[in-house]
Amino acid sequence: MIHFSRRAFLSALIPSLIFWWIVLIFLFDFHQVLLIRKTRFYLDPKFAGFHLMFNEAITRITGYDIRFSRPLDLLFLPFGFKPSQLPAYHLTVSPQDLAQLNLKVVAALRTKLPFLTDEYNISVPAQVNFAGSNYQAKFNYRGDRPSHWTGNKKSLNVNFIDPPRRLNLIIPEERGFVDAALAKHVARKLNLMVQDDDYVTVFLNGDDLGTYYQTEEMDEQFLIRRQKPIGNLYADRFGDVPWSPQLKPFDNVDDWKKKVTHPDQTKDQKQDLNQLLDWLHQQEQGKNLPNTLFDVDSFIRWQVHFLLMGNLSQDYQHNLKLYSNPQTKLFEFIVDDITFSPDAGNLFLPCFVFDINRDNLYANRLVTALNQDPEILSARNRLLKTYLSNPANLEDDLKFVNDLISRLTPELYRGIRRSTYLQLTYSLWHTPRGLKSWYDRLNHELETCY
Repeated sequence: MIHFSRRAFLSALIPSLIFWWIVLIFLFDFHQVLLIRKTRFYLDPKFAGFHLMFNEAITRITGYDIRFSRPLDLLFLPFGFKPSQLPAYHLTVSPQDLAQLNLKVVAALRTKLPFLTDEYNISVPAQVNFAGSNYQAKFNYRGDRPSHWTGNKKSLNVNFIDPPRRLNLIIPEERGFVDAALAKHVARKLNLMVQDDDYVTVFLNGDDLGTYYQTEEMDEQFLIRRQKPIGNLYADRFGDVPWSPQLKPFDNVDDWKKKVTHPDQTKDQKQDLNQLLDWLHQQEQGKNLPNTLFDVDSFIRWQVHFLLMGNLSQDYQHNLKLYSNPQTKLFEFIVDDITFSPDAGNLFLPCFVFDINRDNLYANRLVTALNQDPEILSARNRLLKTYLSNPANLEDDLKFVNDLISRLTPELYRGIRRSTYLQLTYSLWHTPRGLKSWYDRLNHELETCY
């Protein structure tokens, strides 16, 4: 007689299940790791493109973004059953047009340095239903890095035709879920120019894509809403051109584009920007020129902001935004693409005056040059100390982020996601705790160094 042993059965079954789970994680999740490594270490792009197509094929068959690390998501399923309270955009795009967009993504991935440049970033017609009204629009993917557009949930641009308006829809993971909203909250407290933002729900051809982070476009209306005269608003061209990794905006005026153009100028006229670059080059050659081209107060507040957020992303070649105010004839600094990310702040503590050496990986040479003025550096540290020494600021920032997490927790667990629930839960748990820890560290650095 054969005796059945439950213990023996389980001891054989459990290792087998674990083994096959690991195999499936490798098969279905490895493309995510591969694409990240490809961006940084330039692995074989054809292999990466294959994994992208493979994953999307599986998704079409199963109707779900398969990642076998997701069984842990079962622990968090109850969060996803609450109905959404966010504004909802319903997008309709023909399957043929969507296929064309995805083929362009795969083609971009097969290039040596994958960017969604103008060659690959095509737009297709779309119909948008919002709040009961229908609009005609153009639809395309967005984001300079593959992490925006290699998953089944992608960052999107929707350009309304009448009235003209652009909707920037970013997957929340790319902005730290709530970290970018926190950064904008702090920027407004510092009286800096920053985009309006919100969280919305997006449906594409009836499929619930879940929550997106929506940001305002930097255009003429952006300036008008802030009661600023229409003037040149410059941005770097990183991500728009194939030579993005070699972009040198502090050497080459053609590495900048105009998001807004002064009404008396053409897009190619950049005399004010040429003046700025000439000033910078003379400063780097040892000349001590007056800071007559810059709104120094704007620069100081902008610099305090990225120190408070511990963020390096407005660096030597990307996320640079400068507004040339035609009334004051001064350049003002605009916060862009900043999230709360203190882990990066290890390289950027207040004691560190930016290295003017052009070979420094993160050297923003304009910041370096302006900080050579001891009065500017001193004013920066005073404002930073004032912000940190007022306990009401930390209380307000913590309240903002905790209220936002409370409002968004059920929303972020809905629809298609790039991250697992476990990653999402950890991020929401970590942000408020990291904020207090980072502010304490900045305070300590200021007391130690100044």
